[in-house]
Amino acid sequence: MAGKNGAVKRGPDFIDSATGSYDASLANFVAHKGLFLKQGNWIYPNLLKLDKEIINTMDLIPVKWPVQDSDIKIKDRDAKLFNTTIPAFVPNYFIINKQASKKQQEIAADFLAWLYTSDRGKKFLKEEAGFIMYNDLKDTTSPNKLNNAVAAYVAAGPTLGNPFDGTPGSFNDTIGDFLKKNYMTKEKWTEKDYDDYVDKSVKTWVDFKEQSGQ
Repeated sequence: MAGKNGAVKRGPDFIDSATGSYDASLANFVAHKGLFLKQGNWIYPNLLKLDKEIINTMDLIPVKWPVQDSDIKIKDRDAKLFNTTIPAFVPNYFIINKQASKKQQEIAADFLAWLYTSDRGKKFLKEEAGFIMYNDLKDTTSPNKLNNAVAAYVAAGPTLGNPFDGTPGSFNDTIGDFLKKNYMTKEKWTEKDYDDYVDKSVKTWVDFKEQSGQ
C-alpha cells in the first residue's frame, strides 16, 4: 500500500487513519505514489476535486483471485470469469417511509418516477450525481469515465455479484474492524490465524442473525 514516504507494510501504520484511510489513499494515488487503487466508481466525484486530469488515465480492472473451478459452486461461473470481470452491484437504494402519511408516500413515489423519467431528473442522476441508470446499465456515454468502465463490463457480461447489504446487523463493520485491528497489523498470518478469523466471522454472523430474529 502506498504511504506518504513509500510503501506501507503491515503494522500500526497500515491501519492508521493518517496513512491507511480512504482520504489518504486517494490523496496518495493522485500524487502518483500508488500504481493501483482498490476502489470503485464511487470515487469519481472526489477524484474530480483532487485532480481532473487523472481521470483520463484511469480504468477498472479485475482483481485476480487464486481460485479454481472446483472452488466455485454457482452455475455458469468458473475461475476464468472471476478473474476477467468485476463485481457490479447496487450499493444504495431509495426507501419510502411506510410510517409517513399516504399522501406523503404518493408524493415521494411521484418524485422518484419524475427523477428517473424526466430529462432534468435523468441529467441530474447521470451527470451531476454520478449514477449508473438502472434502466440503461450498458450506456457508456456518461461523463463519469469509471461508470463507463462498469457499463462496459456489464455489456460484456456476466459480472459478479456482491450482496453485502444482505449481511445481518452490523456484520461488515464489526468483522472488518476485527480484521484490521488483529490481522492487518501482522506481516504474516499463521494457519491458526486463518482458522480463528473464519471462526470469528461465522460466530459473528450467527450472533447477528439471531439478534435480528431472521
